[in-house]
Order: sequence, then C-alpha cells, then structure tokens
Amino acid sequence: LYSLEKAGITPASTEYLAGAANTQSLLLSDAEAIVVTAEPAITAAKVKNEAVTAYAVNDLYKAATGYDGFTQAGLFIKAATAEASPELVAAFLDEVKASCDACTTDLAAVADAAVALELLPNAKIATAAIPGCSIHYMNALDAKEQIEATIAVAPEQFGGVPSDDFYYEAK
Repeated sequence: LYSLEKAGITPASTEYLAGAANTQSLLLSDAEAIVVTAEPAITAAKVKNEAVTAYAVNDLYKAATGYDGFTQAGLFIKAATAEASPELVAAFLDEVKASCDACTTDLAAVADAAVALELLPNAKIATAAIPGCSIHYMNALDAKEQIEATIAVAPEQFGGVPSDDFYYEAK
C-alpha cells in the first residue's frame, strides 16, 4: 500500500486474497477494483481483457523512494555452507546471476523454460510477463541499502533491520 499511497491512490478498503488466481478473477470481474498482484497474473488478465489497466509497483516504488525496484526475493545460504564451500557458493551465485541476466538477454529461451517447467501457462503470457517481473541479480552487499529501505516502510513486517552479518560477501 505504501507505493500506492505515495502515488496518491488510497483504496477505500483493503482485502487480502488467497493467491494470484483470486486477484486475476477480481481484476476480470470488477472494473472498479484496484488489485496489487504479481506477474504473470496481471499479464494473463490483460490478455483476457484489454481494458485492464496496470501500473508496475516497481515504477510506483521508484517514484516514491528513488530505488529501481523493491526487494522481493532473496537467496539465503547457511553461513556454515558458505564457510565450508566458498568456491561452490561462488560458482552457484555465478549461475544464478547468469539465469537472472537471461531474463533480459534471452527472453525467448527463458519463456520456453518457464512453460516447460509449468511455471507459466504459455509462451505468449511468459514472454509478456517476464519483463514485468523485474528479475535482476544483485549481490547482498549491493542490495543492503535497498533491503533496508524496503524494511523501513514497515519494519514490523520484517522483524526489524538485519544485522551486518546477514549480508553475504564472497571472498
């Protein structure tokens, strides 16, 4: 709601829905609804009804904070694993970075893979939705400021700001 409110959009009420299927259903059935949902639900709804209007939450968040998006996901590695196998962890992180980069450099292959893995229903929706997912790799130390800015919006939802040893630094 933070990004919506900063953009001057204040919903009369807020209802949390069980999942993307429910958000898509609401988008398609109520022309007045304001729905915050993830990709690919928004793209799938737009394919079914061209009248659906969408604003990327990342764009609203950037307008409110100056950051290029908000931290939505992370990869967590146990400290013992990082200490015992730093080369393995570095190689794995290189693979993760290459996979994230492929979302912008080889969209067709990523879309095909998403469909093959049954993550997305078809190539048309996958190709349209993946760019809206804003997938990119950022190492933990570079992400620290952005993570803490996201947490600052509602620290109680995150259990507070993580300590410095939360962030992995490849050696």
